[in-house]
Amino acid sequence: MNGCQVVTVTAVTFHRIARWAAVIIGAGTLLAAQAALSAGSAARPRHYLIVAVVKPKYKSIVEVVDTRGRQERLVQAPQLTLPSAEWSPDRSMLAWTTGRGIMVERGNGGERRLVFSQPGVRCLGLCVPLTFAWSPDSRRLLVGGAGRRTNRLLTISLNGGRTTDVVRRHADTEYQVIGWAPNGRQIAYQRTSGTYGNDVGLIVARPDGTRRRTLFTLQEPIHDSFEGAWSPDSRSIAFSTPNRAPHDPTLAIVNVATGAVHRLPGGWGSQRPAWSSDSKRLAVALGSRTVTMTTAGGRIHSLLELTGASIAWSPRDQITIAGPDAQPWKVFASRNGIAAAKLLFLLPRNVAVVDIDPQ
Repeated sequence: MNGCQVVTVTAVTFHRIARWAAVIIGAGTLLAAQAALSAGSAARPRHYLIVAVVKPKYKSIVEVVDTRGRQERLVQAPQLTLPSAEWSPDRSMLAWTTGRGIMVERGNGGERRLVFSQPGVRCLGLCVPLTFAWSPDSRRLLVGGAGRRTNRLLTISLNGGRTTDVVRRHADTEYQVIGWAPNGRQIAYQRTSGTYGNDVGLIVARPDGTRRRTLFTLQEPIHDSFEGAWSPDSRSIAFSTPNRAPHDPTLAIVNVATGAVHRLPGGWGSQRPAWSSDSKRLAVALGSRTVTMTTAGGRIHSLLELTGASIAWSPRDQITIAGPDAQPWKVFASRNGIAAAKLLFLLPRNVAVVDIDPQ
């Protein structure tokens, strides 16, 4: 990058990097431990897409591993920026962010291509990283943080590469993607406005940007931000924040139709809540534990006496918990969100898992 180009990260991303870097530093020498320990589920995913930070240079990678934790493919070579990566909803493709923009490829590694080229970032004030979400039909991407000033929110058609701006650009407004509703009818994103990011809201709109509504506005926008996920039935969004202000809940569910917010115990802004396929339960951090609970906050089941960096709840009803505190190279799984999580596999001890997405 040249001139005043900078790479900035959100407070949440910085927290992730700092926490896992500190853990890796104390992890000792490199031990390439590839253990084959089963979670006891015949219907568990076949592959895992992993974003991780790697010692000794603390660069990040994206890789696909098998059910024993063995690397099948290095998707993204080590880089200084922390990427995001996701399988498409139909699990046939994957997408990830790089310093160049957004890449996609087939699930087997074929047909790799750059679908969005991010120009060199030039920000005088706030900048945000590239974020994206797949459309439910796996044909488009919703992209936030695009453009030189990271102030574009747009959709990309994977058939032809056509880009369409969802909102009108403003110099002091940035966008980070929350997700695309499973029914395809709405999108959700975080809008950050003002020179110092002093207005942060959770917004829903149609995919073309019309019928925008603000569901929640943070009271401590400088330090708080959203980590959210649509419910499978597209009726609600569960979100967490760092809770630097009492007004900003650590964990809550907002009804998209009415805007009603229901606060729940637990949660923290560095971790996105995970929904069960029936939209009736959540997997979240609760204090120093990873638990499941009903959407009313009841029937709490402790899965792991550690807080996972990333939690995924697959349609096969397996909960995957990756990168827990003090043991970031471990991945655990619970069969049904009730049974205690068991060790699924180990990665090398110089690896700290930041995010995981089962296939």
